[in-house]
Amino acid sequence: MRILKSNFWLAMLAVMLLVSCNDGKYEIRGDSVYYTWWTWSFGNQEQELTGADAATFEEIKDWLGKDKSHVWYEARLVKGCDPQTVTAIQKRLFRDKRDYYYEGAPLHVKDPNSFEVLDLNDYCLWAKDSKCGYFDSTRIEGIDSKTFKSTGTFIAKDKNHIYRFGKVLPLADPETFEELEMGYMKDKARVWYHDSIMPDADAKSFESKWDYGWDSKRVWYNGRVLKGADAKTFDVLKSGYYAKDAKHVWFHDEIVKGADAASFKDDGDMIGHDKNQKYVCERIYDLDD
Repeated sequence: MRILKSNFWLAMLAVMLLVSCNDGKYEIRGDSVYYTWWTWSFGNQEQELTGADAATFEEIKDWLGKDKSHVWYEARLVKGCDPQTVTAIQKRLFRDKRDYYYEGAPLHVKDPNSFEVLDLNDYCLWAKDSKCGYFDSTRIEGIDSKTFKSTGTFIAKDKNHIYRFGKVLPLADPETFEELEMGYMKDKARVWYHDSIMPDADAKSFESKWDYGWDSKRVWYNGRVLKGADAKTFDVLKSGYYAKDAKHVWFHDEIVKGADAASFKDDGDMIGHDKNQKYVCERIYDLDD
């Protein structure tokens, strides 16, 4: 049974299960320093900070620590970071006298005096200085700094380009670009699913909702044509799991066999019904299941 609406959210769930559910912390035990945290997958975890000097160790934040010679991001040694000048800026982002660091990785900022955070959310960092843009720890050369800005979680733009995950999205028009739902994007001439152009999609009429996209002629699910779907009567129902047209009902991209499209209703929680019976996902509800 497929529960999540896209591969993206499946990946995000995997990350959530592995990372800490609550903030970690540093603990000094005798001559050793440990970083401890908790995860959904493995419960309480800890890691000793190899080489840490317990006598001079200092917790700057619950995710940033230092001793007289070293700096750690959580349990990761940050090579080259100066412990005398290290300063926390915002969770996952810190700096010293020479550079900025994101999740322990140096950004190699070209102009530290003009460095500016554009967006630091639960998933990524967008920033810029007078010469470059930055996505997480990737430096983006050739931006127009005056017009460079974040426009979505993984999207930024300047007067010349659209940037997705720190890379130029080829052929995208910044003036007419629009980020839709679940990886669908479009400008005045093209439609994308993630970073792939959908060559048969009509940008003028294209719409999306959850994992479905459609224009005046076709319907797509996760960027693939939904065979047999009638774009003129297609409708995504309230939960986003079910959709229907004049003849068929879909659960994700599978036809719900036997379902009456005219009377079908989405009850939420992957449950639906028509005038004849109830459905769980794409299957007829059966007490014996």
